[in-house]
Amino acid sequence: MWGATHVEIVREDGALRFYVSDARRAPITAGVSGTAVLGADRLPLTFDPATGMLSTAAPGGTKGQAVTLEATVQGETFTLTFQPG
Repeated sequence: MWGATHVEIVREDGALRFYVSDARRAPITAGVSGTAVLGADRLPLTFDPATGMLSTAAPGGTKGQAVTLEATVQGETFTLTFQPG
């Protein structure tokens, strides 16, 4: 969580997804952008306003690696790091 913004990461083979929602877990559907940092790679994220999801391809996968999300949500910028698990 960052303030009232909740972010959930989903790691899949070759993909990263970040679901962005408010404190009540309702998807935030406007004003969201970001970049994922995976090792030395900066991966631009695509935003889907219907679901509140940021996503990108992650060639080679993410298993065992920390992933950092650099996001702007409705004008507020923050950084969250997700550890492997």
